[in-house]
Amino acid sequence: MTLYRTPGSIKGVLAEVIRHLTPEEIEAATGKKSGTFRQLSHPENDYQLDLDDAAFLDAALEARGLPAAFGPLFEEMKREAAASIGGRRPSALSVERGLVRVSAELGDLAHAIDRAVEDGVLTLTERREIATKAQNLIDAARAVRAAAEQIEEAEG
Repeated sequence: MTLYRTPGSIKGVLAEVIRHLTPEEIEAATGKKSGTFRQLSHPENDYQLDLDDAAFLDAALEARGLPAAFGPLFEEMKREAAASIGGRRPSALSVERGLVRVSAELGDLAHAIDRAVEDGVLTLTERREIATKAQNLIDAARAVRAAAEQIEEAEG
């Protein structure tokens, strides 16, 4: 079964890196088994990727002639953090990233609904999960709206 990971997230990028490197390349670069990184990329796992491992995986990608994966992601995250800390308006990039989150949340909601209706019975737990996923979607959409309004105010 394919697990959904938010595009542009660290777990999503890690899953892509794992697909591009062999288990031997991963172990040579990090000293850890590829299964460790498969577990870290699992969307429901709370463990986080170490920055050292991200750097070694990027180096392994580049050694294979592929572009680094984590460096560009961290640069984007750093730009957004700097804008937020400085109280500056969000960039169009942050709106685009927000739209990716909306899309991901919509996918999560659709998956929750699909799983819930498979057996034709909607349990209380399934209702709560659907409600939570729907609220996450609403929150993501509100964040995009707020970011877009800030851009309009700054330009207008």
